[in-house]
Formats: sequence, structure tokens, C-alpha cells
Amino acid sequence: MDFIRIILKKIIYSVKTGDTLGHIAEEFNTRASEIRKWNNMGSKSVIYPGQKLSLFVKGQPVKDSPKKNVYIVKTGDSLGKIAKKNSTTVAKIKSWNSMKSSTIYPGQKLTIYFE
Repeated sequence: MDFIRIILKKIIYSVKTGDTLGHIAEEFNTRASEIRKWNNMGSKSVIYPGQKLSLFVKGQPVKDSPKKNVYIVKTGDSLGKIAKKNSTTVAKIKSWNSMKSSTIYPGQKLTIYFE
């Protein structure tokens, strides 16, 4: 069972000259269609400077009281071995530790969550 919830936080964005829904969506890692939906806009709606748009952006992941362990990487370890040893997945370890790459090094501390 996964105990991570992503909390969406509401922000109010003030449209600037030259903004498009596409550019705003890209800046906030969402889609223009989502911005339209959140603001009750039709597909042909036009935005204008000074307009206030409600955006819902991902906040920090919230852990629902799982237990966690700090694992110190040893020589010869890989994320796959660590994941197997801790009954989890490489993807979860990377997510919990905000890792873009699978590269690890001896002495590195990794947070591992478990039930």
C-alpha cells in the first residue's frame, strides 16, 4: 500500500502581457485544459493582462504516518538491490528522495518508507 498523497495548493495567478494559457500551464506543470476547467472557461475563452486565474499546483508530498528508515548506501549496492531488500520499488525510492537519476554512491543516505 502506498502512503503518499500529493496535496494540491491553490494559487491565484495574475495574467501578464504576452501570457498564453499554454505558457502559464507549462510554467506550472499543468495543462491549459485544466486551467480552463478550474476557471470555468470555454475552449474559446481569451485571457487578458490583470486577469486573475486560479491554479492548483502540486505541493510537497504528504506522508500519511508511514514509518521511515534511513538507508546508507554500501559499496556494490544498486537501487534495485536496495528496493528488493526493502520490499519496495526503484521508482518509489527515487520519488521519496527526489532523484532524477539512478546513480548512487557509498555513504549516500536514502529515505525508505514502509508500513
